[in-house]
Amino acid sequence: MIRALTRLTLWLGTLALVFSTATGVAFAQSGRSPDFVSGTGCSSGSPTATSTSYYVSSDWNTTVQFLGRYVPKAYEEGYLASAGSPSSCSIIIVDYHRQVYDSTNNVWEVDEGGTLEPDSWASSVAQSFISGYSAGHTTPTIIAFGVSNDNVGWATGSSLWASAGTEWANVVDSLTPYGYTTIEGANDFEDWTYTYSNGTTWYSYGSDAETWETYYYNAFATKSGNYYYVADFGDQAAYQGLGAPYWTNAEVYDLAWGFWAGISYPEIYYSGNQIGWQQLQASYPSLWFGGVTSENGYGGSYTWLQSWQTLNNAIPNDVGAASNSI
Repeated sequence: MIRALTRLTLWLGTLALVFSTATGVAFAQSGRSPDFVSGTGCSSGSPTATSTSYYVSSDWNTTVQFLGRYVPKAYEEGYLASAGSPSSCSIIIVDYHRQVYDSTNNVWEVDEGGTLEPDSWASSVAQSFISGYSAGHTTPTIIAFGVSNDNVGWATGSSLWASAGTEWANVVDSLTPYGYTTIEGANDFEDWTYTYSNGTTWYSYGSDAETWETYYYNAFATKSGNYYYVADFGDQAAYQGLGAPYWTNAEVYDLAWGFWAGISYPEIYYSGNQIGWQQLQASYPSLWFGGVTSENGYGGSYTWLQSWQTLNNAIPNDVGAASNSI
């Protein structure tokens, strides 16, 4: 699929290439311009409106009556979605929760709150959302379709992490952008844990998240030659979460910006969420943020503007004018 032209300006003269020995993929680091990442004008100023982002539910492919006709619920959600302002920075994240591999039937699925749906369902729902947004808007936006690294039970170093990244690239690549939309991937990279009834605990690792993002990118690099990005809308896992040995600052940086695929829209929900990112940016001055993710006041959290201002005050001039509220 062809990306929007605002995302295709190549700053080849400034790219520093880093080679990943694990995958044979060359990643560009440190030389990217913010305008290359998020469109003309996104590297300065503050947002004036937030976009709406979504958690997908299993009913999104059901038929509803909307505007006098019957459409999938995902179409209605896309039609009613709010774009952010400025439009050059707008991003809408659509989160499918987690990936599941059914080894018995050799099928990849998404877990929608305990209901498993095949990836063909995920693609269909995403395309309906894109169609609905296109029908209801003339404002440009990125729509980033994502999952998370909350893959309970997957062993660290398992080949499933690589396969999952490749598979999600296939889902995103199956989509057709309409109207004023640009399509991307996304992942809620966080320090997930789960304690089993026997008292043992599963931990997420930054190295596995890196593998997922690497193979996601590699699928596009070898298959279509287009550059597709991963909107990282998670937390600073090395600071506010598990920390070493599960997560390191270097891994968080790689996911957020260091690898060519990553663009960070960190969760800034409450006071203190910005500190780890501020410290990370001090260690990696090239780190730039596309914007922020907020809960827009839910449960006493920051409003979308408070969220953006908190990160921008901590890291002036390195936060793009994008806010999305999930």
